[in-house]
Amino acid sequence: MKVHLLRYSPSTDLRAALDKLAVADSEQLLIQVFTPSAKPHYVRGVLQELRQRYPAAVLIGASTSATIGEGGLSETDIVITLLAFEDARLRTSFVSFPENQTPDCQATGKSLGRAVASEDTHAVLCFAAGADLNAENLARGVMTALPNAVLSGCLASSAGAREVPFVCMGENMFSAGVVLVALSGRRLHARAWLSPDWMMLGTPMTVTEAEDNVVYTINERPALDIYHRYLGPESCDNMPATCSRFPLLTERNGHIVARPGKAVRPDGAVVLWGNLQRGESVRFGLLNPVSAMDQSQRLLDTLKRECCDVVLLFPSVARRLLMRSLTEDEVELFGTLAPVAGLFTTSQFLYTPEYPDYLHYAQTGLCLSEERGARKSSPLPELSQQYSRDTLELRVMSHLVNTTARELEAANQALERLANTDALTGIYNRHRAQRLLEQEYRRAQRYGRPLSLIMLDIDNFKKVNDSLGHQQGDKALKALARAIQPLVRDTDYFARWGGEEFLVICPETDLEGAHELAERLRSRVASRALLPNRTLTISVGVTTYRQEDTLDDLLSRVDRALYHSKQQGKNRVTVWR
Repeated sequence: MKVHLLRYSPSTDLRAALDKLAVADSEQLLIQVFTPSAKPHYVRGVLQELRQRYPAAVLIGASTSATIGEGGLSETDIVITLLAFEDARLRTSFVSFPENQTPDCQATGKSLGRAVASEDTHAVLCFAAGADLNAENLARGVMTALPNAVLSGCLASSAGAREVPFVCMGENMFSAGVVLVALSGRRLHARAWLSPDWMMLGTPMTVTEAEDNVVYTINERPALDIYHRYLGPESCDNMPATCSRFPLLTERNGHIVARPGKAVRPDGAVVLWGNLQRGESVRFGLLNPVSAMDQSQRLLDTLKRECCDVVLLFPSVARRLLMRSLTEDEVELFGTLAPVAGLFTTSQFLYTPEYPDYLHYAQTGLCLSEERGARKSSPLPELSQQYSRDTLELRVMSHLVNTTARELEAANQALERLANTDALTGIYNRHRAQRLLEQEYRRAQRYGRPLSLIMLDIDNFKKVNDSLGHQQGDKALKALARAIQPLVRDTDYFARWGGEEFLVICPETDLEGAHELAERLRSRVASRALLPNRTLTISVGVTTYRQEDTLDDLLSRVDRALYHSKQQGKNRVTVWR
């Protein structure tokens, strides 16, 4: 593979520069145009010149806030890469979306992937743009057709809030579209990597309501309230710019995944660049420059032993904003490995067996070569002394922040346990159960999903207290909780509702399923001696959510069902529809 890089500015004579490069037109020529300018006429002129000179080549591109090329960064210069493969074959697919249309991104990705897939496809480059695009679902769809390939690329971005990002295919530019290029061939070697250089801050929170990349509630509170609390109200006035430095972080497959905010909806939901799932633990994060630089050195130590013809870098916008001049040092280091080109972005595509998460917000890279085996050149240099001196203050700051964050987290977790846990039985208390019930009720209302309740209490519990004393009564309550807990699913919530009353909240459970669970609970308690030489029984009420129900309706109905079990002789289950 022959690699040519060109930085273009208005003062550049593009024709003369291309003449000097003397690159032959070919179907095996991949031209990438990374541009910080969002002015269509300016960029289109560059694309037209390239297309006229190289009609057979594959010509793609994307907009960005800053480009990487020829040893440095630029907020003004277009970077053009010309990759002339000797053996690899290039296959492309592309789709554009009408404005104000929300596409089925996973189906779109699957269709695009199938169009370019072949048995010897080793790498896939993907550039995408569009305010309504779910990039994670798109990448997931692409890789269903190419499960053994490496995916790399990014979302287009722009320098300012008023500029619309775009992708390029040939001479055309699209503000909503996807470009896919599959690289195939026996000699082709592709190595993709991820550098997730984030440190988690603050107390873990739980995503309590989410659908793909829209997060409705965190810790049962509107997601917008959480952003206001931790980042301040001003953070959401210009969310993509402000929140790009402070994404939500979660841990998947043993590494940290970052999800920066993209937009705020009128209902207080927050739209992210990538998906989060209900039940995931999240915290806000901050880029760790020390980890970033150390990771770069470790990566270079690995890559310098391998053949590499070109390095394509896709760092996060946060990396440039927070690391500043150190990003130039990183690019210079990678430049000792091979020619380097790339762009800063709001999200990166990356899929390998080691990182099967499709969409990231970190620094990703792709090393391409048509030679396999060990590098034949001399060893690469280590980090410069100046680079190392600059990290000393950052190391101290990172250590201070991490230590303080861990101590605060431990204290907050202890307080949260006290606030949400019943001191006697160790299960949820009524306060926590009420909040969980409100959360699941809203979800059932919004999506029409099933939700059932089981309420139970110990029969003749007053006699236990009167005859054996309150200490034995407490033992009975604890024994009941221990007996029931193993039968409750991980997705259900088990709480002490008050006195000898207990509540089981069963999301995604219809009336029949809740009835079966209630009978198992009743049978288990009746077959066990909760107190020495004394068998206790429970009465149980069961109901399920109806579309017209208020929360009070639902609770009132399950309470009446429990009362009916008591009236009908106890040690039984009553289902109230």
